[in-house]
Amino acid sequence: MKTYLLDEIGELKVIKSAKAKKIIIKINYNGEPQVTIPRYLPYIIGLQFAQKQRSWILKNRTSKILVLSNGDIIANKYTVRFTEHKKPHISSRVQGNYVNINIPAGTDPDNALSQNEAIKASTRAMKRIAEDTLPTRLYNLAIKHGYSYNSIAVKNMKTRWGSCSSQGAICLNIWLIQLRDELIDYVCCHELAHLRNPHHQQGFWDDLSVMVPNYRELRKELKSHSPRLNPQQPQALLS
Repeated sequence: MKTYLLDEIGELKVIKSAKAKKIIIKINYNGEPQVTIPRYLPYIIGLQFAQKQRSWILKNRTSKILVLSNGDIIANKYTVRFTEHKKPHISSRVQGNYVNINIPAGTDPDNALSQNEAIKASTRAMKRIAEDTLPTRLYNLAIKHGYSYNSIAVKNMKTRWGSCSSQGAICLNIWLIQLRDELIDYVCCHELAHLRNPHHQQGFWDDLSVMVPNYRELRKELKSHSPRLNPQQPQALLS
């Protein structure tokens, strides 16, 4: 896979696939364009194809693209802050309680390159919080309910909230920390139940119900959320 940065569009992923018989372009859940090409083609062909489809990309990503603004709150802790500087390039840094995005003077914070940097920095901030909190949360729940696992990893996953391998390795999604505590605990307990039940048969749900009696309601609520960056505006936090 190769990643390119394009004016107006931002980040473009070009992926080779042995199954692909033609060039395919799609817009991911977060508004990023992705081009899949047959394995025998060079990556530059995928880039050129995307450039020819610029108008289509801009039109079809509108409803999905995430735009970060000054003052947005990340995970109830970090504030997004765009600042102009004298350097010719865009940079970012997570410092204190701020996600700082430094842009050249006169640059629009809403353009694709500025937003790409802001999203990357916000993701780093999210991962920092997740790594500080989720392993401890899982450990405490495991002790409480009498479970033992071999390892815990915290990752940025696109579609799953968590996973549990047959070797007892649990993985939790960094985006969990945007959810309320009860939902986080539900996901943790869901993965703990998989330690004894590597399936979703009745035994799994029986074990889960011991830890989370209202798991049905929480499972339904979780389906209304997506594992992606979900910034909040200050007024939303105050309401």
